[in-house]
Amino acid sequence: MKYWRIVRKLVKEKYGIGTEQLDFLFFLYSEEYFSLEKFTEYQKLFQWDSARFHGMIKDGWIENYKPKLNTNKAIYGLTYKATRMVGWVYDILNGGLMPEHKDNNPFFKKTKIPYTFKLYRDATVRRNDAIRQQQRQSLE
Repeated sequence: MKYWRIVRKLVKEKYGIGTEQLDFLFFLYSEEYFSLEKFTEYQKLFQWDSARFHGMIKDGWIENYKPKLNTNKAIYGLTYKATRMVGWVYDILNGGLMPEHKDNNPFFKKTKIPYTFKLYRDATVRRNDAIRQQQRQSLE
């Protein structure tokens, strides 16, 4: 959690999602399958946005696994894209290396980037160096 700010900013820039959507994806990742009622229950903790659920479906983060039939509720789940992204974030937070290539990390692009991206890039390199150093010491 020490580098949460850098990881969160990387996810926001790479995937184009906001902090609230990221929080939702973490919650829904632990649920596996959920109904609209479960989503609405968690949504009460956030700022009101009536289009959030349908926006996440439209953006490809949530998919309908079982449509509503008669009295049965519709069942939803995270898409492959969402589960891969959340799993990737968990890997980074558990000591995995952050990408250092311009194709995988927007902080490493060379042109037309804000100054804060350069600061995040330097912090990413320092973080990865520290993790590599810890891995070398544990091998000895």
